[in-house]
Amino acid sequence: GAGFLLTNQAFSLSSVSFAETIKSAEPVFTVGLNYFLFSVAPRTDVLLALTVIILGGGTSCVGDYNFEFTAFTCAILSNICFGCRAVLTKSLFKATPHDSKGKPDAYSGLKLFTKVSELGAILMVPVAMYREGWALFSSVMGSGEDSVEPATLTFCCLLMFVNGICYACYNLMSFVVLGKTDVVSHAALNIFRRVVIIVSTSCFFGVTHTQLNVCGVFIAVVGAVGYTRVKTKLRQV
Repeated sequence: GAGFLLTNQAFSLSSVSFAETIKSAEPVFTVGLNYFLFSVAPRTDVLLALTVIILGGGTSCVGDYNFEFTAFTCAILSNICFGCRAVLTKSLFKATPHDSKGKPDAYSGLKLFTKVSELGAILMVPVAMYREGWALFSSVMGSGEDSVEPATLTFCCLLMFVNGICYACYNLMSFVVLGKTDVVSHAALNIFRRVVIIVSTSCFFGVTHTQLNVCGVFIAVVGAVGYTRVKTKLRQV
C-alpha cells in the first residue's frame, strides 16, 4: 500500500516518464535487499541479464521532463517498498505449507495474500482518508463551483472501483509468481511489465514514442530473452 501511494505521489509531482524512469531501477533494490537481509547474491550472468532489462526498461520510459527532487524521493521510496514486498513475501512463502513437489500450497498462498491485503487496508485507508477524504467530501457535498456533475462523480467512482480491482489482481498475480519462482526472476518480470505498458499505451491510446523509447523496448526484450536462457541453463545444471 505504501509503495502504491508513493508511486501515485511521484506521478502527481512530475511527468509519468520521469517517475517510470526512476522506478525502472526497482529490481536493483529488490536484489540489494535480498542480499542485505538474507545474504542471497545472484550469479554474475544473471545480474548482467537483469542489468540489460533495467537499461531497456528505463530507456523505454525516457521522455521530456524536468528533475523534481520530491518526485524522485517518492519514486525511490516506492522502489524500496516494492522491493521489501517481494523479498519479505518470498520469506513468508517459505513458512507456508508445501505440496509434494516442494511448491507452496495454493490455498496457503491465497490466505497469505488475503491477510497481507487486510493488514495493508487497515494501515493505509486512514492515511488515504486523511489525505483525500475532505477533498472527496467537498466534491460530493459542495455547491456552485465546487460541485461535481452526478455523471462525472459516477464515472470517477467507477474508475476507482476498476482501478482497485486491477491493482488487487496485480498483487495477487505477484504472489502467484513469487510462489513459483525466485525473487530475482520476479524482479525481471516486474521491470518487463513497464515495457508492456509502453506498448499498450501506443496501441490503445495512440501515444507516440521516440526512436529512443522503441530502442529501449528492443533492449528490454533482448535482456528478457538472455535472462530466460541463463535461468534455463541453471535449471539444467
